[in-house]
Amino acid sequence: MNVGTRDKPSYLPMEVCRVRMGQPAKAKLSGAQTTEMLNFAALRPHQNAELITGQGIDNLNLGGGNPTLARFMLALANKEMITVPGRILNGPDVFYKQKKIAKTAFGSWNMRDIQ
Repeated sequence: MNVGTRDKPSYLPMEVCRVRMGQPAKAKLSGAQTTEMLNFAALRPHQNAELITGQGIDNLNLGGGNPTLARFMLALANKEMITVPGRILNGPDVFYKQKKIAKTAFGSWNMRDIQ
């Protein structure tokens, strides 16, 4: 297996290679894999938060017992996500030839009947 680049190949026998679950792949996905990826990408925000605070912490070995973090005297203080204040900005007005034509709504506007 080439673990280097095309210009500078570095070959290893397949027996010593391990692909960890969740690692990115540059190969073309099968139909089932594409469907699974799209379903995962379309999760609701609360589902993403649950995956990050549960499975994500475990996958990254941040829950405790990580020797690298311990060496730097770092620890995960809290498994909860932080809440930050936010606000909804008003959309800009759309002008065409110095004339206001429409208000934006949810990132779009209608230019029907505009000449």
